[in-house]
Order: sequence, then C-alpha cells, then structure tokens
Amino acid sequence: MKEGEDLILEAERKLNNVDHLLSVTFPLVNDSKILAPIAETLGQSALKTMEALLRNEYNYKRIKALPNNLEIMYTIFKSVAVKYKLNKNIGSMLSDLKNLIENRKKSAAEFTKGDKYVICTNEYSTTVITTEKLKNYMQITSQFIMQVKEIMKRR
Repeated sequence: MKEGEDLILEAERKLNNVDHLLSVTFPLVNDSKILAPIAETLGQSALKTMEALLRNEYNYKRIKALPNNLEIMYTIFKSVAVKYKLNKNIGSMLSDLKNLIENRKKSAAEFTKGDKYVICTNEYSTTVITTEKLKNYMQITSQFIMQVKEIMKRR
C-alpha cells in the first residue's frame, strides 16, 4: 500500500514541476524547446498515477498480476478505468503522452516552429506539442490524481 502512496506523491511532485515550468519558466524564457521535456515530465506524472491505481488494485487482489510492460499495464488500466467510471479523456491523454515519449526516443528530427515543438519519427509521423495541449493535459492529470487518491482511500 505504501508503494501506491509513494507513486502518487511522486506524480504530484512531477505535476507541480510541470505547473511551474508552464506558468513561470516558459513565459519567462519563451523558448519552445522546453516543451518536450515538460511533456515528458507530465507523461511520467500521469503514468505514475496509472501505476498507483493498478498497484492498489493488485494489493487488494482485484487484478491478478501487475506487469512491468507499459502496453500491458495500459490495457489493464482501460478495464479498471471503466470499473471506476474515470473520465474518458484520461485514457486518450495517457495514450497520447505514452506515444509522445516513445516517439521522442526514436525521433529522427525535432524542431520548433513558432510556439510549437515538432517531433518527427523515421516513419514520417509527426507529434506536435503546444502549451495549450500541455495545459489541458496538466488539468486532466490533476483530476486523475485526485480521483485515484479518492479510490485509494476507499480501499
């Protein structure tokens, strides 16, 4: 049980970092290059929250296994999200952030275009990061953390 609480604390810490970077640092430096690391940190926060929920489910024997594979964890999460009636935006946000992190690892090129950060893969697919998108995802992640904390309190 402590592991789940630690994951939530880490997710909240990362979300606070993202909030500071988006609301203070980015307007000050006005450099789109920092959007990619901000998005990765936001993704880590959301994925830690997902892992905390799954760990809670595993600890109370509601799921049989807790794999280390992100794809399998996400598949299990989708069924758990339906069970707890979590917002559907959470699933799409997690998928987007997971894809963004994976695309950045295998990117052929990354560049800024105005106030956007663009990631291109070898397969010619692009991912565009904007401050509006990150602020929206930050809000969804904040709600997600609060929902998971409530679920963990119920046991």
